[in-house]
Amino acid sequence: MNVKLKRAMIITAAVIVKFAMLTAAFFLLPRVLADEDSATLYKIKDIVHSRVTPSARRFPEKMRMLGASGNIWDEEGRTTISSTMETEEDFSDVIAAIPEITEEVNGLIAQNQYLSHPAVDIEIYIEHWSEWNIRIYPKQSRIVLGINERISFAEAVQYCREFENIDVGGYWGFDVDIPDNTGELFANFDGLHSLEINSIKCEDTETAVRELSGLEGVKVTLRDRKHNITWFSPEISG
Repeated sequence: MNVKLKRAMIITAAVIVKFAMLTAAFFLLPRVLADEDSATLYKIKDIVHSRVTPSARRFPEKMRMLGASGNIWDEEGRTTISSTMETEEDFSDVIAAIPEITEEVNGLIAQNQYLSHPAVDIEIYIEHWSEWNIRIYPKQSRIVLGINERISFAEAVQYCREFENIDVGGYWGFDVDIPDNTGELFANFDGLHSLEINSIKCEDTETAVRELSGLEGVKVTLRDRKHNITWFSPEISG
C-alpha cells in the first residue's frame, strides 16, 4: 500500500474516532456532572431502557438519547417529570415488561425524597411511532394505553393488574375492539378503582356495558363516537 495513502487513512480514522469521542462527551457530560435530582432522573430512564430497547436511527440521536435525563416543568405549584422514549419493539414485549419497570420505579420513588414529594408527578412515556403508545403514572398507579386494531384488548390489559387506574383507547384514531368476555378479564383486578375505555366500536358499546357493569366498586367510563357513559358500579349514576 502506498505510504501516503496509508498515512491518510490513519489520519482519517483518527479524526473520525476523535469526533465520535467528542460527540459522545458532549452528550454524556451532563450525566457525569448531574446533581442529585438529575441523577435520579437518569436512574428512571435507565430502568426503562434496561427492559425496552430504544430506537435511534442516527448516531447523534443515539447520543442525545443517552445524554438526556428527561423533561421537567412546573405548573400551578406542581412539578412534572417526564421520561420519554421511542422504540421499535413489539407491543407484546413492552407491555410484558411494564410490571417490572413500575415496581422498580416505585422502589426508587420510595427511597428518594424529591420524587416522593406530593407535589411531584412522574410520567413515563413509551411509543412505537404510528403503532401504539404506553403512558405510566407510577405515583397515581395509573396506566394509559393507546392501541391499534391489531392489538387485542385482552393482550393490552393482561399486564395491568397492579394498577388502580386503567385507561385504554385507540391510538391515532384506531377503534378498540371489545371482546365478549371483557368482564372476565378484570375478574381478579382486586385493586382496580377506575377503568376508562375510549374509541370503542359503536357496535361493541352494548357488550361493554353488559360485561363491565358488574365490576363492583369501580368507576367505569366508556366512550364511543356517539356515547359517553359513566357509572360507579354497581349503582349506575349516569
